[in-house]
Amino acid sequence: MGGGGILGATVTDAASADALEAAYGEFAQEAHELSPPSSPKTVGTDGWEGTQSAWRRLCPTGGIIRCFLHSVLKITERCGRDRARRKLVLDRVWAV
Repeated sequence: MGGGGILGATVTDAASADALEAAYGEFAQEAHELSPPSSPKTVGTDGWEGTQSAWRRLCPTGGIIRCFLHSVLKITERCGRDRARRKLVLDRVWAV
């Protein structure tokens, strides 16, 4: 248990949704021990499917929010080599 400080974390040797669920599960268990009736309303993730899938299973009622930076990177990737379009879209994204 985090002892009132930082909640636990576990290192995993695999990146599958199952392995990530087990690793994130330690944090989820400690959070539940601190406040049993509560559940996260949202979880911020890197946008990777394995991470999102693990958190959906651990917190089925919580919303999954992709990190803003990872969203920008994905938008940049989708714009391809069209620099004018990428600049237009990213200017709008950063203004949000």
